[in-house]
Amino acid sequence: MTEDAPKDGKRKSNVFVLKPQSTSKLRSLGLENPLVIGVIIVVFAAAMLVMLAADFAPKQDELTTEDIGKIASKDLKATKDFTYSRIDKVATERKRAELAAAVPQVYTWKVDIAENARRQIKQSFTFMREGIAQVRQQKEAELARLVPQVPLVRVSPKYTRTEVWGHAAASGLSGLGLIMSPILAVPSVDEAANTGVIEAAIDGWIVANKQEFANRLLNFVDDATYSMLQERRFSEEVEVVMLSLVETALEKQIVADLGMLSNQQVVLVTKQRGHESIERWTERNIDLIVDTRNVAREVDLQAQLLMASWDPAVKLRFSTLAKEFIKPNLVLDEDETTSLREDAQDSVADLVAQKHFKRGEIILDEGHPVQAEHLEIYRAMVGESTAPFVLWRVLGLGIFLSLILTLVWYLLRRDLLRRQRGRRDLVFIGVTLLTMTLVVRGGEVLLTTVADAWQSELGDLIIVMVPFAAGPLMLRLVQGGEKAIIFAVVLALIAGLAIELASIVVPYALISGIVGAVVLKHAKTRMEVLRAGFLVGVISSVCAVGIVMFQFNELRPWDLVLVTILAMSSGILSGFMVTIALPVVESVFGYTTDIKLLELANLEHPALKDLLLKAPGTYHHSMMVGSLNEAAADAIGAHSLLARVGAYYHDLGKTKNSQYFAENQNGDNPHNKLKPNMSALILKAHVKDGIEMARQHKLPEDMVDFIATHHGKSRIEYFYQRAKEQESPDIPEVRELDYRYPGPKPQSRETGICMIADSVEAAARSLTERDAPRLRLLVHKLINHKFADGQFDECDLTLKDLNAIGEAMLHILNAVYHHRPEYPDQKKEREKRERASKQKDSGSESDDEKVLPSNSLEKAVEAANQVASTPHVNGDSGPVAPGPSFTFSTKSGADPDAPVGRVRNEMSNSGEHQKLVLNKEETFD
Repeated sequence: MTEDAPKDGKRKSNVFVLKPQSTSKLRSLGLENPLVIGVIIVVFAAAMLVMLAADFAPKQDELTTEDIGKIASKDLKATKDFTYSRIDKVATERKRAELAAAVPQVYTWKVDIAENARRQIKQSFTFMREGIAQVRQQKEAELARLVPQVPLVRVSPKYTRTEVWGHAAASGLSGLGLIMSPILAVPSVDEAANTGVIEAAIDGWIVANKQEFANRLLNFVDDATYSMLQERRFSEEVEVVMLSLVETALEKQIVADLGMLSNQQVVLVTKQRGHESIERWTERNIDLIVDTRNVAREVDLQAQLLMASWDPAVKLRFSTLAKEFIKPNLVLDEDETTSLREDAQDSVADLVAQKHFKRGEIILDEGHPVQAEHLEIYRAMVGESTAPFVLWRVLGLGIFLSLILTLVWYLLRRDLLRRQRGRRDLVFIGVTLLTMTLVVRGGEVLLTTVADAWQSELGDLIIVMVPFAAGPLMLRLVQGGEKAIIFAVVLALIAGLAIELASIVVPYALISGIVGAVVLKHAKTRMEVLRAGFLVGVISSVCAVGIVMFQFNELRPWDLVLVTILAMSSGILSGFMVTIALPVVESVFGYTTDIKLLELANLEHPALKDLLLKAPGTYHHSMMVGSLNEAAADAIGAHSLLARVGAYYHDLGKTKNSQYFAENQNGDNPHNKLKPNMSALILKAHVKDGIEMARQHKLPEDMVDFIATHHGKSRIEYFYQRAKEQESPDIPEVRELDYRYPGPKPQSRETGICMIADSVEAAARSLTERDAPRLRLLVHKLINHKFADGQFDECDLTLKDLNAIGEAMLHILNAVYHHRPEYPDQKKEREKRERASKQKDSGSESDDEKVLPSNSLEKAVEAANQVASTPHVNGDSGPVAPGPSFTFSTKSGADPDAPVGRVRNEMSNSGEHQKLVLNKEETFD
């Protein structure tokens, strides 16, 4: 027993079964080994790095310090687009000066000056009044001790002097001093003398304290002003007037001279009391600020109002005294102003003057002296090529490329791993990417030379001639659109690294590549490839014109025409490159394009002619299988041309020993004279012989796949059963492995279709009656047989695909084996066979419920032959209407879009019998 047929008689599928990770994966050289993938990524990244970083290396200086002052022997041109930057000291200083001048002056408003003046005036006048009162009190006390106490009586002014004295005499107050208030006073004989003594004492005290008053007032007081204050005994009335004049003046913001504000639009004002700053604000109304002269005039005007009834001399003296308190309370803070201006200057970074040089632009003309600035410009151009910087650029580019390739691998990983030749596909993608990188790099160098000679503003746009779409076109032909689009995106990124005009190159290369991946589908002629290149050129030209209109302001109609021609050339060149390289790709990598398939489909091909001559039955069988393949492939969206051409060559090995195959036999069957194991060897040999012949005819690997897998690992049922029947103790045990084809099982949908079509066509030829019910039952049973045997486990066919394949093949078979009118002799012969069949099957189950005892082609044919035809109305036997459409499913209701291998695995895990249910009613065992 083999792995495919274990000893317990139950096949177990190991498809889609997750197994623990083991070190064996790391020992393999397949794509499942991460070390292999890592090496591939590093190798391709390194190769691309060499191409892209070729101009990073430091170059020998063409201009040095020693050349300054010498005459240039040739023009010095910019080798690339770059920007020369230098510090503009003049502009920097000018900018700093402007910002410093824009900083407003900072002034300190000392509000405590007004408060101090108010306090000084109050304290000074209070001191004088209190001193006068004290002197008066002292003198009155002294006089009281010398003169008897005489009460003072206040007498109303309504009485006359005579009445007062009379009243006093009547009251016994004679001799007393009387004072009449407020108008009439009648002093005693000694009152005037006493008052004079007191006032004289007060005047003496006032004179003695003049300096003390001035000190307390903190201002100089002239004698005349002091005398006027003395006369008014420093009264509260005078104090109030002085306070009003001073407060009116000092409540304003006063500077020494308004000329210092002549250039100021705004100032910063810091309100300060003592040494404490209270608040700061920006004073924008400069008119509110006054100087001392303006304030003095306002004091004079205020004095005229407050002392309107006073003597003019008195008003002048008092206003003069008030003006002594006027001093600037808004003082320029030079330190703070300087600090703010320095901060403003420090905030200005060095201004950089830039000049942009285009590739090919002349830096230094021949015959002109070399100046220091020329050397600085040259160093700016080549400065990026210093060794440390180059190392960093190389490392950065290497990391970027490795990341891109790693992402590409993970995007394509699933598809590549399930392909039989995934390693070949991966290598081809890498080689194509390297080739396109080289094309882009070489095209950039070549076209740059042309652009330098062109000397036009649009000279750089000649880069649109690079055939960016060639790679995606090639990938689309050999590997499909999905990979081609991914390739186009990656190539656009790499082009942006290789060419400095990234803002132009990346979108242009991306659109050109994607268009190339989309417009070309299954090209059947080389002219279709060229036509696709032309279409790429048309769309690329539209893209290029749009980019130019976006990038450049001033354009002439001729410029747009020129860009259109250049971009059109890119697409056409891409088509020619793919057409020329396609045979090389097919030969080296073994790809089979539609163009190659059409060449192989030519029936004049030597291999097919040899098959026709040596095995005509097999040849016609192959043609019929090709038709079935094509219809089925179209039904499920597979590659129908590949399926048809693959069928032509799938039995190529039957050219050798053709007489051992039933379709080529005209007489006795040579297998009747052979042992079953020898017959099985001959049948299996046609697969190996076919592969060898395919190599001799240099057929593509895709054709070899059809030859190798069209039987998969199926069991040669007829000879296996014969061997089991002949088994005896004297004969070695019959091994099932000896009666199975070597495989492999079908790896693609197209080869899976071919396996079904090969069995269906052969079985259909064996039917005695080929009407619709028999053909339908035959197709059902054969598909179910292949499913149960696990032959579809390694391809992408689903239950839904099997349904569509069955329908498509049944349609072709019904068309080929359609009903023809029976002649009388044919009708008698058919009725005779039917009677014999009924006698043989009497007492058995009905034909519609008949099941297949074993999964064999022969049993399927036998079951189909036993399905009775439905008679026509006229009594003749004829074809019946086809049965219900194919609806394969499982009892557990498996997902019809799931791969067949996964379905079988789920059925095995759930213990379900691995047979398909048809239309939810028919089950084939």
